Amino acid sequence: MKKSVKNSLVLATAAGVLTISAPLATVSAANIDTYAAHEQASLALKASWWFAGNAAQYGVAATPHSQYYQLLQGKRVAFLGSSITDGLGALGEGTPDYLRQADGMDIQKYAISGTTMAGHYPWSFVNRLQTDIPKDQHLDALVVQLSTNDKRFHIPAGQISDSKNLADFNTGTTTGAMEYIIKYAQDTWHAPVVFYTVLDPKEAGYQAQIDTLYALQKKWGIQIINLGQDPHIQAETAANPQYMADDVHPTREGYQTLWLPYFESKLSELFDTGRISN
Repeated sequence: MKKSVKNSLVLATAAGVLTISAPLATVSAANIDTYAAHEQASLALKASWWFAGNAAQYGVAATPHSQYYQLLQGKRVAFLGSSITDGLGALGEGTPDYLRQADGMDIQKYAISGTTMAGHYPWSFVNRLQTDIPKDQHLDALVVQLSTNDKRFHIPAGQISDSKNLADFNTGTTTGAMEYIIKYAQDTWHAPVVFYTVLDPKEAGYQAQIDTLYALQKKWGIQIINLGQDPHIQAETAANPQYMADDVHPTREGYQTLWLPYFESKLSELFDTGRISN
């Protein structure tokens, strides 16, 4: 089936729905079938990677205890994030779930796909921090995903404040929300605050967020798990396409084989030395 949608050609095929994002005048009848065949092959290959990477042997239930179990067992860590924390590309199984299974950690996962760090709506990170995570508890750490969604949804970047007062941070901006999260967590749980980066997303401006994160580290003393820029993580991901469901979301195999040991190593370092090296 073929139809046009806003200067694009949409093809419903056995391999899925394909969209040619080009002016219809430049898409000739002669090359549609060639394009569709190429895209069907591409979709089929990606589908094979997805099914391979999400096989049952890579699921949380099949994950054995790790070498870090004795050090990490019982550590209470809250994860705050969006789809990458939730495990969108891995049947809802993300890093927090693997840490709970492999290391006996007391994990709390607060993750909703498509949400931003900033914003005056109920599901933003800054609001869920206050409404969803119990205040009257001990936390060994709060781990926050440096989300790609803020740039995707054109949230203003904002600036680092000269203040350290909670009321002075503009939570309608990404930087203001990050500062609010840090200050709120430090005041509420007196626990280390850790931000983690994700793999090389295409959203323009993510590097600027990382730069801001390192500037905030100097101001607030937060810890950073810079997974997204780690050369080993990048090389292994490139060599094993089944590790990723798409450009940013890991599969079960990606989480179990690559992300889990990385987080275990960094969190073990945090609990052993009080800091994370990058």
